[in-house]
Amino acid sequence: MRAGLLALFAFSGAALTFALEPLVGRLLLPAYGGGFQVWTTCLMFFQAALFLGYCYARWIGPAIGRWHLAIVLLPLACLPVGVGDTPPHGTPILAVLNSLLLHVAIPFGVLSTTGVMAQTWLARSDLSDRRDPYHLYAASNAGSLIGLLGYPFLLEPLFGLGAQTRIWTAAYLVHVGLALAIGASLRTSFRVTPAEAAACAAPALRTKAGWFLLSAAPAILLMAVTNAIAIQVGSLPMFWVLPLALYLLTFILAFGRGSGRPGHGRVLWLSLLPLAPVLWLPAWRGLALHLFILFHLALASHAELYRRRPDARELGTFYFAVALGGLAGGVFVGLVVPLCFTALYELGIGFALSLGSLVAVRREELRAWLSKRAAVAWFRRCESRALRLAAAIPLAVASALSLAACWSATVAISRVDGRFAYRNFYGIYAIREGAAGEIGLPGSTGAERAPVRALIHGRTLHGFEVLAPDGARFPAGYYHRNAPYADVFSMLPAPKTVGVMGLGAGAMAAHFGSGDELVFYELDPDNEWIARDHFDYLRSCPARVRVVVGDARLALARDPAAPGAYYDALLMDAFSGDGIPTHLVTLEAIGSYLRKLRPGGLLVFHISNRYYDLRPVLRAVSRSLGLHGLYRDSRRDGPLAEYESPSIVYAIARERATLAPLAERGWLDPERRGEIPDVRPWTDDYVNLLVPLYARLASDRPPPKP
Repeated sequence: MRAGLLALFAFSGAALTFALEPLVGRLLLPAYGGGFQVWTTCLMFFQAALFLGYCYARWIGPAIGRWHLAIVLLPLACLPVGVGDTPPHGTPILAVLNSLLLHVAIPFGVLSTTGVMAQTWLARSDLSDRRDPYHLYAASNAGSLIGLLGYPFLLEPLFGLGAQTRIWTAAYLVHVGLALAIGASLRTSFRVTPAEAAACAAPALRTKAGWFLLSAAPAILLMAVTNAIAIQVGSLPMFWVLPLALYLLTFILAFGRGSGRPGHGRVLWLSLLPLAPVLWLPAWRGLALHLFILFHLALASHAELYRRRPDARELGTFYFAVALGGLAGGVFVGLVVPLCFTALYELGIGFALSLGSLVAVRREELRAWLSKRAAVAWFRRCESRALRLAAAIPLAVASALSLAACWSATVAISRVDGRFAYRNFYGIYAIREGAAGEIGLPGSTGAERAPVRALIHGRTLHGFEVLAPDGARFPAGYYHRNAPYADVFSMLPAPKTVGVMGLGAGAMAAHFGSGDELVFYELDPDNEWIARDHFDYLRSCPARVRVVVGDARLALARDPAAPGAYYDALLMDAFSGDGIPTHLVTLEAIGSYLRKLRPGGLLVFHISNRYYDLRPVLRAVSRSLGLHGLYRDSRRDGPLAEYESPSIVYAIARERATLAPLAERGWLDPERRGEIPDVRPWTDDYVNLLVPLYARLASDRPPPKP
């Protein structure tokens, strides 16, 4: 019973910790527009808080004994958890860290001590398993995994943010009750005296360095894979948790009872699990390979950590070194890499360091194994040819796949072979020139008359310009003359006043002439100078063009130059980068956009996406607000001409008559076709990302993105 209380205490503390992480990230996202480094910065902060928690568990917790139970009560003063209401100013990374420090540090810091303190109490108790308390670390990581996966697949789809914070608060009260029950029932000396601490032989510096390396390298790889996924799929809790969940699973496998050297068959099958998404949609192949690399190398590193674990009396030092390694990896990827590199080179660095650390800590064993006698003896220990193949082939295949996957992923994402590369908090920019077919534009044959200059953000094309004398006045890409956007522009009055959320290369400006007014609302302040310095759309546009920097929803609401009922149309072009800024498509957001539209005005959403189908969400929001909508999927229009990209565009208006010109051009009514499911509308409090994800996976048509 007492041992069960300790295991449950470690489990609940970890579950609360790792449910708190995506919850806090979700609270932060609206203020940062889905910047891909929001979660990486959060991870770095959480690793720093975990390190401080382990420092406490190493030196302070054992010294104060039962008073630690009073420390568990401290987070109650900070509940329900939040991140503040003040929009960030200045450097985004520092703004995120400041919010976390003010509002999250105490709850997370206290919870981070739970696992080590539970193991310390067990080691000093009269329970039978006190000599090897490391299995509580596996229980802790099992709680972490459940808390982490429970958020995107249970809490977020079923409850709004307010309910989520209340549920987390109630769960923390249960955790406090467990702590008090342990204090009342466990017969143990909670306090470690200075004499007892001095009696423990300190591990050698070489041993500590091995612990540090074996934890730092997988931490770098974890954050690198997280960045790669965020760039491709979007910075969203559902996809933040995938790499972290696999990372935690490797700890569970390595530190469970009787673990530390998982069998080859189990390693093979478990390491192939992340490849399952390939069976669903080819676009997911790269993501699955990233997860495969992370799982395979992290499991090997953490199994080696378990093999080198010290006596229970030194578990505080052990976890201190492990946390320090994780913090070092987090700081490297979160702070150093963005300052030193213009592409995602941390993938290759994490891969090399992971392999290098494994070789470094086992160099003596490898040297002995590579000798002829040792190799022959190893093969003779296998009982049959089938067993030899079962032992050798899975490892060879897994290693080969790991190498191939890492090379492919690193080249595909990290390579910058164009004329310009730039990296900041919001992503990685590259500008490439060449024939449209070489750039990878869909529908291109490579025989176009003039080359193009393209803006690539992560792995997504964000506009291109035809390098011809009139290229800046040539509507291309998603904005070509027969595109859905062209239908919208043709029905607007002249001169037209249009606001656009999302700048890209500024290609939409090719549709505007003298007397028109075009206002771009762009989150990334660096995007404006990239568009102006490397493309001619903004410079050559005869219309009045403004670029307002800031989150599109907030900037539009506060723009003094655009009062109420100002725009003929508002174009939402912030959803085509594969990640969804969910706060831009809620009931409250669309309500605020309507206040900026003139009578008869249009809201137009560009929703082309590799991974999500936003039509169910937009239809649900339109219904709730009494609006009307039509959409056009240009992928169904037949072969594309040169310099053209397919797109899906959804238009919303207050009156059905406003949409009549689009209906005459063949736009589809989402209410009549029966192919769009009924869903719950999104609000600022409630978002269910499984809806557009499932709708996209259920589609049997090829995605429109290059």
